[in-house]
Amino acid sequence: MDEQQRKIVEDLHDIVTGDILVDELSLAAFSTDASILEVRPLAVIAPKTNEELVGIVKYAVEFGLKIHARGAGTGLAGESLGRSLVVDTSRYLNQILDVGEYSARVQPGTRWRDLQRRLAPLGRMFPPDPISGDRCTIGGMIGTDAAGPHSLRYGTTRDYVRRLKILLASGEIIEVGQERMDQPPGKNGTSTAEVLARRVAHTLSRFSDEIRAEQPATLLKPGGYHLRDVIHRQRVDLARLLVGSEGTLAMIVEAELATLPKPPLRGIVLTSFSTLDAAAHAVLETFDFQPSACELIDRRSLSVVRESHRRYRRWIPDSAEGMLLVEFEADNAKALRARLDQVAKKLGGAKRYVLSTNVVETDAELALCWEMRDRATRDIGRSLGKPQPIAFVENTAVPPERLPTFLRHVQDIMKRHGVTATYTAHAGVGILHTRPLLDIHRADHRTLLEALTKEVSEAAIHCRGTSLGEHGAGLLRSGLIPRQFPKLYPAFRRIKTLFDPENLFNPGKIVGAVPDFPILALRNADRSPSAESALPVLNWKGLSAVDMAERCNGCGGCRTGRDEIRMCPSFKIDDSELASPRAKANLMRQILTGRLDPTLLGSDELRSVADLCVSCKMCKVECPSAVDISKLMLEAKAANVAESGLSRRDWFFSNIDRWSRRASANAILANRLLRNRTFRWFAEKMWGLSRTRRLPRFHHQTFLRRAARNGWTKKPPAGTPRKKIAFLADTFVNHNDPHLGECAVRVLEHLGHRVYVPPQQGASGMAPLLAGDLEHARVKLRENLRVLADLTREGFTIISTEPSAIVMLRDDAANLLDDVDVELVRRVSYEFTEYLGILNQAGGLKADLKPIPLTIGYHEPCYQRVLAPPYSARRLLSRIPELSVIDIDLGCSGMAGLHGLRDNTSEDSLRAGKALLDRFARGDSHFGVTQCSACRLQMEQGTGKRTIHPAKWFAVAYGLVTRPERIFRHPKGTLLDE
Repeated sequence: MDEQQRKIVEDLHDIVTGDILVDELSLAAFSTDASILEVRPLAVIAPKTNEELVGIVKYAVEFGLKIHARGAGTGLAGESLGRSLVVDTSRYLNQILDVGEYSARVQPGTRWRDLQRRLAPLGRMFPPDPISGDRCTIGGMIGTDAAGPHSLRYGTTRDYVRRLKILLASGEIIEVGQERMDQPPGKNGTSTAEVLARRVAHTLSRFSDEIRAEQPATLLKPGGYHLRDVIHRQRVDLARLLVGSEGTLAMIVEAELATLPKPPLRGIVLTSFSTLDAAAHAVLETFDFQPSACELIDRRSLSVVRESHRRYRRWIPDSAEGMLLVEFEADNAKALRARLDQVAKKLGGAKRYVLSTNVVETDAELALCWEMRDRATRDIGRSLGKPQPIAFVENTAVPPERLPTFLRHVQDIMKRHGVTATYTAHAGVGILHTRPLLDIHRADHRTLLEALTKEVSEAAIHCRGTSLGEHGAGLLRSGLIPRQFPKLYPAFRRIKTLFDPENLFNPGKIVGAVPDFPILALRNADRSPSAESALPVLNWKGLSAVDMAERCNGCGGCRTGRDEIRMCPSFKIDDSELASPRAKANLMRQILTGRLDPTLLGSDELRSVADLCVSCKMCKVECPSAVDISKLMLEAKAANVAESGLSRRDWFFSNIDRWSRRASANAILANRLLRNRTFRWFAEKMWGLSRTRRLPRFHHQTFLRRAARNGWTKKPPAGTPRKKIAFLADTFVNHNDPHLGECAVRVLEHLGHRVYVPPQQGASGMAPLLAGDLEHARVKLRENLRVLADLTREGFTIISTEPSAIVMLRDDAANLLDDVDVELVRRVSYEFTEYLGILNQAGGLKADLKPIPLTIGYHEPCYQRVLAPPYSARRLLSRIPELSVIDIDLGCSGMAGLHGLRDNTSEDSLRAGKALLDRFARGDSHFGVTQCSACRLQMEQGTGKRTIHPAKWFAVAYGLVTRPERIFRHPKGTLLDE
């Protein structure tokens, strides 16, 4: 913190009750958005009230600072980046203030998805639907005049903004909408809004010919300040003018938005073509049928989606070079079907080029189609190393009839420069998203950025289009505006002066930009090899740690609050930027490339950020760029442990297997102590073990002891004809639920396997790994590998009922050890239900299952998703007669292994799992079912419903349990009360 920053904190302390951030990590996190740029701000401020906003603006004016308003940071052009005061509206100014019959009133930080969720029960919607809709804010949408696939039918954000409350550089908050130009002065004189309206009207009148020439109606969004259609019937629509101004004229304080009824029915025609050109030419053929959306997808994007997600393959032929997704709306099913059939017939008429045509009508299939379209844009980076698709010329638009010509021009430009690119389009409105594959670490590729920007922009203008067609101009493209609007640019400057004479708001955007490409602001351009060389304590094969961090493009997909998306449980309860996976990748990238002090790696400050990662690994599964945040954060935790050692609490949880062994050895005493309030208070103060958590009982007869008694610890002789299984118990089964281990073994034996329980096995090592105690984790892993590798060579398959134990062997082991035994064991290690699913597909699952007339709710653990079994446990359980299995998945359970047992995170873990727990509690299921022991504890504590491992359900169904009623009793029968 320098002197200026210290003064900002001191001066604003009495004005702002929200956040004032000037620390290195926070500034680094806010130095990027979803663009390729990086600009470090002076400070980040998250106010809680409009009064605080006013105070910030007055302070900035007094001390010559600038204001850069920021929403979710999902802009692709650096719209919210700046070197002065970044004002984060997403943190606190995010309330839906009112929802009326035809409108809604919101604060600027309101998320689009939250507004849609609020409107849905009323049968209403806010029509603009940007691809970033599940995380972007209304303020950001207003700033960029966001559109989306359905802009063909519904237009853009400016068509739905009725009125705005705005904060001017003077510190005055005014309300603007359609203002009369001839309004006589009132009792209190002429209002600020009226003065602005008259001056704007004068400017627009003066430049009327230029507006018609350079902002034609043939384009959805021509770029610059939107001056077209601002005057209507002697009224100046100042709200419409402000939409798309990127926060350069004023700060949005509140918005009144028009809403529309949701369409009764929708249907889609998917048509695959043998050439992309044929697909582009077919766009106009759909217009006679009034589509609500018309999307174009190229071969490269389709191929990535097809190979990554099997469920889409039926729609994408191998040889498809392009696809059109055309959606229609209708009031009744008959009319919709007739239109879909007509379009399918019309598009299918070009037999020479059409490979397939599919008509989609059900809600589930429609959602799948749009998911495919979304993934075509998002997932292209998952399967690529370097170069990566870069968004910098993705904003072009031309009249739709010129799209085929423009597409060929762009392809020729890329070919001439030897560059490969991906192409998707909102084809119905002529918007083309081109993403060249470049490596901006290379100087020649950085040079290409400027050349390609210039040539693609010129091609768009040549086709009577614009290089500013959908997304913002920001820092990235504002330099193109004087070239594209040579006659209208003075009008833009005049509008800026009318609203913001102090040049306070977001300077350098739209007007006043540096004409050259912002090459100096590129992120990922430079590296300091010494910074990275000091880091790795994990194995990084293929991609280095810095390569992994740089894969994050800042899209903000991890900032979504959608319950069905698992990432990120921590962000869902603490929606600060530092809690987001994006920020964690951002910080690691800047540390490893030398943009931040490398000594921060082992600091307590970075450790506090790393501790927000619960290592659920859902980033690796769900992130569009497959960024392994968990692994990056393990590096940070390990660096902190190396520098400062383990905290007392981390040491306790890292050694949970040791304490479990001791508790089992003295089970009666341990269970009594864990019921004792005084002891629980002491345990919380001493070791951080939450006293509000119900804990599982400890058993003196551990699973390994029971296995020895049953003869399972005797290795079968060589030549045993039956399939040989080595069962890995892990800590919970061994000490807390030995009956689960018994059920699993008996089921495997019933299915014709010879099960061996290695008596030398130990804990998986996951607990110390997650604490950053990597050496301890390696010791545990080596102990197990010595046993398991030899068994693998003897033909054993390794099975565990605990997903984390298998994740350790299949995923984390390779990060910890460079040992041939790791790969040997990895190939034959399976979670119990995963293995049963494989047996089922091969016809090896016996059918002598007895009916269980119950309804159960299934939750798939995060680590089960990491394992990606080919046959789901829910389908597997449905094989049991009369057992109704309901999918209750609605995000993460929040438990995250031992995370939910800690006193400082126990309540947060329950909040993170609230959506799932509420669905489970309210649902019709009698019991829960999940593979993960931690999820089981969470589901039982959060709902009071008994939750049972699938192995026990199969043991009961196969008649292998002598007293099944013990399994189905109330959870308080097996869990300690508080």
